[in-house]
Amino acid sequence: MRQVSYQQHLRDFAIALLHGCSQIFLQRSTLVGAATLIGVLFGSVPMFIGGLIGLVTGTLMAIALRYNRADIDEGLYGYNPMLVGTGLFYFFDASPELVGVTIVAAGLSTWLLHVLLNRHVPALTLPFVTVTLTAIELINAFGLADPNPSPFIAAGELNPHTSFFLSFGQVMFLDSVFAGVIFFAALLAHKPVAALLAALGVLFSVVIALFVGISETQVNTGLFGFSAILCCLAFAERSWHAAFNAVIAASLATLCTVLAYAAGVVVLTLPFIVSTWLVMGVGRCWERQVE
Repeated sequence: MRQVSYQQHLRDFAIALLHGCSQIFLQRSTLVGAATLIGVLFGSVPMFIGGLIGLVTGTLMAIALRYNRADIDEGLYGYNPMLVGTGLFYFFDASPELVGVTIVAAGLSTWLLHVLLNRHVPALTLPFVTVTLTAIELINAFGLADPNPSPFIAAGELNPHTSFFLSFGQVMFLDSVFAGVIFFAALLAHKPVAALLAALGVLFSVVIALFVGISETQVNTGLFGFSAILCCLAFAERSWHAAFNAVIAASLATLCTVLAYAAGVVVLTLPFIVSTWLVMGVGRCWERQVE
């Protein structure tokens, strides 16, 4: 009986980890979770290690502190810490010091999510953005790790396929078409409407970015599409109303990303958070007026 119980606990823990990975794409799916891990592994081994450190730290902390078990099983305490770990190993060279910072930062993002959940705030990726931006400043201030050079992305004239799949890859900081293909394919297999809306988000992001004067080379990187993808996934339901909300949020997120790019400011997924909150807020106000 003990052996069975131990194996069951391991299985539940593994599923929680996979759900944590899939929640990055706002899904609850072991398929999407496994695809996320595979995509990151093929895209960057150091980022995979950093993401795994964050994912395991966040999930174990939630279990140790006896946070809501259903939320843990849903993967809600895994996705922000995983993004923190992936992000820090993207911006900085791997080192023992960075591992320590990642563990602390992942724990802080887990605690912050718990606070937001208890206050019924749609946290989305706010813990990741808050903790990661703070950690970047502290690491730079105290010289805790060497910064990674900006990745070179070979891109010239607009390539629809490159821009499309890199937009999905950039959700995980990955300059990898292969990773983008894996992420999109997993979404399509798990929830076709979510994948199609996400594709629509990429289309709008490309059109808007080009319209406001972003070069084709920069659009090819996918950096103007990943927040739009997340916005569309946040409203991924089978209705015209949901599709309308998704397009509005994706458009707003793209404009916010363009402004941040022009200002030279790192905002991570903040455009996604702000745009989604705004559309949700307007929608709730409208519903109250109708009632």
